[in-house]
Amino acid sequence: MGNKLPLEFMVLKKLFSYCKAFPGREIYIMCDGTKTWRKEVYPEYKAQRKEQREKYEDLDWTDLFARYGQMISAIENFTPMLTFRDDVLEADDLEAILAKDGEDLIIFSSDKDLNQLTTYPNLKLVSPKGKKVKGKFVFKVVEDPIKELDKLVMKGDRCDNVPRASSEAQKMINNKIVNLINLPENIEGRCRAVLNQARCKSPDLEEFCRLYQWQFVRVELKKIYPTHAL
Repeated sequence: MGNKLPLEFMVLKKLFSYCKAFPGREIYIMCDGTKTWRKEVYPEYKAQRKEQREKYEDLDWTDLFARYGQMISAIENFTPMLTFRDDVLEADDLEAILAKDGEDLIIFSSDKDLNQLTTYPNLKLVSPKGKKVKGKFVFKVVEDPIKELDKLVMKGDRCDNVPRASSEAQKMINNKIVNLINLPENIEGRCRAVLNQARCKSPDLEEFCRLYQWQFVRVELKKIYPTHAL
């Protein structure tokens, strides 16, 4: 990666900036699984991602994914933050069920698939790419969440390799893939099992700082968790 900043540095910088934006809230980190259930519905779902990655010949994707996984494990093991991941689920699925169940959520994401979830009044979206007002993140305004869902179904989603609904059959496939408000019953159940899993949290922020020794890590963790030993 040459002189570029390490993956862990960039991810933690971003993560801490989001945490500080709305202090005092519990922090959830949602992760995509590696074998999404959507490929069983439509095998070409996200099929272009591998080819897109291969264009970046200077990046070792196997190493990057491994390091990202190690960082997520360190966050889970040594900080009060909660991480959620399952092989066949995507982050969107887990967020959708939390919203459906009435959780008071602020989601940081630029994924337009989540626009539909603003139909739940307990959920607010913040796009990290959006303009700030006086240096602060602002909530995304979605005028008609259900219309956003309908557009996804009919027009597809190039980012996820979901095609335009040119037939009734494709429309049904698209709806099953992109509709987060009405996930399949078995997927809802799996999401709730992941979200409700038992946890024994014994945060060790010192150990986390030992693993990631940039000064900003200690400084920001002290701000986010002022009552924890550090």
